[in-house]
Amino acid sequence: MNLLDAVMEVHPELCGRLRFVRDPTAAGGRCRGVFSHCDPATDEWRTRHSVVIEELLSRAFEDVVLSEADRRYVGSRRGREDMVRELATRVC
Repeated sequence: MNLLDAVMEVHPELCGRLRFVRDPTAAGGRCRGVFSHCDPATDEWRTRHSVVIEELLSRAFEDVVLSEADRRYVGSRRGREDMVRELATRVC
């Protein structure tokens, strides 16, 4: 099972509250753009920096049962970037 799939099983509302708008000037398959997030408390959509999305995913991964290797990977800088990039392709 994919790591992001595991998060979506535990937090299915996550994708519904995120949008990703691709940068039309980004070359090829590059994943550049802007995330928007709907705050559950206010139902307001706001543009969010990818660091905020990384933190959101990190908190979501806390509720998922992962192997020690997977936990280290999603906790690493590269792992967090990979998860944000994959999330962007899903909610685009």
